[in-house]
Amino acid sequence: MFATRRTGWIGIDIGTSTVKAAQVVRSGRQLRLAAAAVVPRRKGWPIADLSDQPAISSADQIRAALSLRADFRGSRVAATLPMALCDVHVLDRTFDTELHQDRIIRQAIETATQRSADHLQFDAWTVEEPDNGRSGRTNIITAPQTWTDQLCEDIARAGGSCQAIDGLPLALARAVGMIQQGSHEAPAAALDWGFGRATFCLIVDSRPVYVRCLKECGFQRSLEAIAEHLQVTQDEAQRLLVEHGLPGPTDNESIDTAKVLEKLLA
Repeated sequence: MFATRRTGWIGIDIGTSTVKAAQVVRSGRQLRLAAAAVVPRRKGWPIADLSDQPAISSADQIRAALSLRADFRGSRVAATLPMALCDVHVLDRTFDTELHQDRIIRQAIETATQRSADHLQFDAWTVEEPDNGRSGRTNIITAPQTWTDQLCEDIARAGGSCQAIDGLPLALARAVGMIQQGSHEAPAAALDWGFGRATFCLIVDSRPVYVRCLKECGFQRSLEAIAEHLQVTQDEAQRLLVEHGLPGPTDNESIDTAKVLEKLLA
């Protein structure tokens, strides 16, 4: 996206509770965040069986995010969908050429899910090359086509042009690569602590070689625990976390509120 320009595409992250937009610019050899906006939903999306539900529009939130800051430039957009809509599968082989690749990947998805893949969009990336007689490995990520179509339509309604729909593990790997110093060969662990689902990635050489969605670890559970015990709303629970946080391992004189929050989340 920086081949002929200084300003990157606008990135839009579709979440189950918020929609986030950001854009970076190249400053010398560095990338700098030039604009960012977060728009909460009036009501969060239900997490259970979300991919089987009719696609929900995010056009209003996208339009609001882009209008909150006058610093956004251009109309080209790259977007991600929440991992609650996506599945990741592992295929014990790699591809020397693209010949028949889509057919083989489709068969792997249908074998894993026991369902037709006709309604899915999918992509794949190599995570381990064949070596000493061992087969390689390929990761596959899928998303319902009704949701990807809806996302493209929502971006167009907000005045943007969707250039790519990205997979969160791949976007997370590039984000780690942007901040890592020196060699990228050392493994790095990255966690996307989403509202509805937490996604753990092991990243090697800027590629997510291992991806796992952690069950019942979404940020929503933390808010629910605080709201239930303190008899406050989830918005108030989030405000408590933002203002007071949790005591760190070296905080010997933490304030009482942070200690209470730590006990509730234990």
